[in-house]
Amino acid sequence: MKSQRALWANRKPRTELSLIGGRASVGLCVLLMLWNAGELQADGLAETIQQLNQRHPRVQERALQLAASLDEASYRGSVYPDPMLGISFRNLPYKRNLPIILDQEPMTGIEYMLTQPIPFPGRLSAEAEIADLGARASRLRLALEKNTVTREFLLALIEFRNASESLALAENYGDQSRVVADTARARYSVGRGNLAGVTRANLDQDRYNERIERLQGLRDSWQRRLEYYFPENETPPTDSLLALSREVDGYLAELWREMQAAELNVATESLLVALGRVETERTGRDESLARYDYLPDFQVFASYMRRDRLRGDRTTGEDFYSFGLTMRVPLWSALSNSDQVESRTHLRRAEEVGVADMTSREQSEFAAARERFQTASERVRLFRESLIPRARLTRDSLRTTYETGESEIFDLLQVWNELYMLESECLAIELERNEALITMLAIVNRILPAGEGHEP
Repeated sequence: MKSQRALWANRKPRTELSLIGGRASVGLCVLLMLWNAGELQADGLAETIQQLNQRHPRVQERALQLAASLDEASYRGSVYPDPMLGISFRNLPYKRNLPIILDQEPMTGIEYMLTQPIPFPGRLSAEAEIADLGARASRLRLALEKNTVTREFLLALIEFRNASESLALAENYGDQSRVVADTARARYSVGRGNLAGVTRANLDQDRYNERIERLQGLRDSWQRRLEYYFPENETPPTDSLLALSREVDGYLAELWREMQAAELNVATESLLVALGRVETERTGRDESLARYDYLPDFQVFASYMRRDRLRGDRTTGEDFYSFGLTMRVPLWSALSNSDQVESRTHLRRAEEVGVADMTSREQSEFAAARERFQTASERVRLFRESLIPRARLTRDSLRTTYETGESEIFDLLQVWNELYMLESECLAIELERNEALITMLAIVNRILPAGEGHEP
């Protein structure tokens, strides 16, 4: 009995740091006080996220795509059609008996011609604007990929932490259930209990062993999943990962405080909405560019021909110069260009509808995540301040009455299991709360470490 009393007496409630907003702000205030006091430091986590967004292959892929888009935009902003140089040799002998030839002299020589294409004014500018919008879209995709990778990493961290804490909770209750089972067997051996109580205590102990086995596998699986976010053979050990996951509360508290102070608007801060608007604008430029096929393009040319003398002809060679302008008449292309313009118009309208839908969906998801966050925060407060303390008090009371023989072991085991289920459910609610907060931060583009640029 002494070992049982010592185990129960030494068990301390797990420290809970709540991140509560909206209608339940007490937990948030407590968490911010602890974070400001230095008990929750997220410097290591912030540095890990910064390194992750520099070396992760998906981010590097988007960065290379951005570099390509910037080069394309630079090229389109300075490109102009190249001139064409033509050289031709002419040898046109004459026949004196053809009266239609006014010049009866032979004409032979070399002609040089220089031609410069001139697109209709505005066509090249439209192409350059499309390339610029493509670069802007690539920049947004890079920022969106960073947010996505960070969000996935944080979710994996809190899942790993939840599995680790659930495992520790199950191991703690497993140890206590073993003490209860030993006590029940000892009481039964001296005739103070019954066999049913012993078998029930053994059953509960086996159930905790099964939970421990399951949670160990769950924790290990999340640890393997976290390896994806670290370089090969550089994944931190379990203890380091657990310490890193415990910094998430401080990291989220700082970002949540920044988001609350900024009073952000989902429609103007969402990267998905911003990307949709850029794509809509680029499709509109494509539509304008298609309309240029109704308009002509031009060419200016200049030629110089030197006429030489033929052998035996006394006429001296003469030089000829010519200048002119040619115009492409959009006759046949204009007849079918309406289909191209109509296609671009449909695409632009589709993009506009998509942006409206994306805006509504992002606002709805943000509102739903905020509601989940506030509800989970309030539930955590109720669990920590009311349900769990009362369950512990009930357990302690039944423990005392069981030791004095005033209650049966079944009552003690029942409240013991209820207390475990309450603490386990509280861990699950904390996970749900943090998931909702991460979702909100990702939607409004505030999930990266504080101080990094936020491009809408």
